[in-house]
Amino acid sequence: MATRLPLRIDPLPGEWWRGYVVRVANFYGVRPRALLALAPGATVLTRHRMTWSGTVATAEAVVQLADLFRLEPREVDRMHLSTFNGSAIRIADLDLDLFDPNNPRRSSKHPTQKVGLIVSGAEDRWCPQCIDPSPDYRAMTWRLQTHLICLTHLELLRSADQAPGNFTLEPEILEAQAHLLSRLDPSRDNAAFFVDLEGHLRRTNRRGWEPLHRRAGHDPDAALADLTGAVRMALARGYPDAQGLTQWPVQARTRHIRAPHSLGFKDEWNVFPHLLPTPVFVSEFSDLLYPARIRDGRAVAALGTVMSATGCDLYAAIGLMPPGRRIRNLSKFFKQLVLLEQQGRAERFWHQCQVAVRAIVEAGVDYRAREAICSDRGAFVAAINTEPSAHQGMVRTWLVDQWACTYTSSRIRPSILDRSIEDFDRRFGPAMCTALERLSAERAA
Repeated sequence: MATRLPLRIDPLPGEWWRGYVVRVANFYGVRPRALLALAPGATVLTRHRMTWSGTVATAEAVVQLADLFRLEPREVDRMHLSTFNGSAIRIADLDLDLFDPNNPRRSSKHPTQKVGLIVSGAEDRWCPQCIDPSPDYRAMTWRLQTHLICLTHLELLRSADQAPGNFTLEPEILEAQAHLLSRLDPSRDNAAFFVDLEGHLRRTNRRGWEPLHRRAGHDPDAALADLTGAVRMALARGYPDAQGLTQWPVQARTRHIRAPHSLGFKDEWNVFPHLLPTPVFVSEFSDLLYPARIRDGRAVAALGTVMSATGCDLYAAIGLMPPGRRIRNLSKFFKQLVLLEQQGRAERFWHQCQVAVRAIVEAGVDYRAREAICSDRGAFVAAINTEPSAHQGMVRTWLVDQWACTYTSSRIRPSILDRSIEDFDRRFGPAMCTALERLSAERAA
């Protein structure tokens, strides 16, 4: 029989999972890890991850924890940051595996930097007045780097090593903070808002890559000004078509860039890859985008191809990318387009995008289906059987990078040089493609 705690402790409004576990553990007079050790199948690693993550939990873990704490599964789920997935954070299936409490791979830290602007699990922040009646209470929104001001008490959120600092609280700061928190409900518009917000914050960071909440600890006025400005830019609309990019101030509202001409394709998303196929890129873009790295150039060309084919704006095209690549690829695309304009070659870029569209549509490859097949070990077996002497890491990378034309996952070696994988593709690619096409046909039958 599964262990259940004697009493149910009700979660507080907006409470974060880690704070809740600490609060319940203190009620019983035990350490949080000792409390979680009562969960079915708990191990040291499981207890560690369940205690200190609070980012996302698998369905199995949610059910186990709900039973242990006498909660409903939905109550446990709502105390994890995955509640904000699709707005302030972006968790893909691969990211879920990294946060899985039952994942046997030990990691010194959780990859929180991969899922958006959230605070590291090792840091603790609070509003002094909010925790006065309940010292162990921690709100989920306090885990967001972009939550700087408690709107109830007009206090600056701080950590144990931060002394109360003086700051100027202008009405526009409160308005920006309130608007940001109102957008935590996952939706397409809110996802777009936070993608833009993150991009603007990174560009205005005065101290390199210092997180916003840390800047607020030693220079609150500057951090609040940066946040307010980024919110304004993320809300701004109405940039013209892809003309005169070099004259645009602060690189704002980039998501509304469109190709000058559209071929009018509809519902053709599956045929457009995340990375332009290497042969198409080499023939149409390699000279035009030189000296960009091949993989970066393939990403830029892929975005331009989607925009030229469908007429969608840059944000819609970015939405097709894996979540962890969206911010980086948006920045790369914008910088490359500005450079092309400065060189007087932007018109040629968009023309080549249309040429690439026709090549891709004519090939008719379903790249989403290839992505799905890549996650199956059968694809690796089919590929390696054509050339048993091939390096296994190269085969796995080739499957993702060259065949499915997407990005390597955490399980696949991402550091192989462009030239190496291209040489591998020339030597072994044709035979492996034949074997994989046979496998795809068998799966479809």
